[in-house]
Amino acid sequence: MSASMKKSVKQVSSEKKKIGIMIALLVVAAFMWLRMFLSDGKSAPATASAQTSSPSAKEAKPSDTALPSRPVVFVALSDQSQRNLFDVRTEKFTRTTKQTPQVPQNLTPEPSEEQKRTQAASALKNLKLRSTLMSAKPQAFINDRLFGVGSQPVPGFVITRITEHCVFLKHEQFQGEFELKMYRD
Repeated sequence: MSASMKKSVKQVSSEKKKIGIMIALLVVAAFMWLRMFLSDGKSAPATASAQTSSPSAKEAKPSDTALPSRPVVFVALSDQSQRNLFDVRTEKFTRTTKQTPQVPQNLTPEPSEEQKRTQAASALKNLKLRSTLMSAKPQAFINDRLFGVGSQPVPGFVITRITEHCVFLKHEQFQGEFELKMYRD
């Protein structure tokens, strides 16, 4: 055996599941072909023909294309359609008036997250941290008023922590903290 043939046999024999499925499919295909050739058309379905009107008993004769061993079934079809497919009855449909959507004239676009954050930070520009008092409960002197952790120097902002030279504030809508550094004249 040549080297390429040995390699092919080794590759095919390594995939036993695929080989088993392939053999099973070949057996089924061979069985179907044998059944078809050996049946001689005995189990084939019966033929049917259609006419526009039902024939009388003496007019009924099998067509030339039908095999004599197969029965012919006659089906009566009407010459007239029961309804007109192109007749649209408008009374069955409800009429609606076409409405145009109303668009507000003074609609401004929604600001982006960065624009909202910038607007919130601009509210902090008016705050001036004068000094801090470091103790068990640190406090900050902002705009001539004394604030502690958890208080609101500006609506929407809460003081989260106080250090020696700055105060950290959190806005209720944004994640992260804003830093307010000590004001120097």
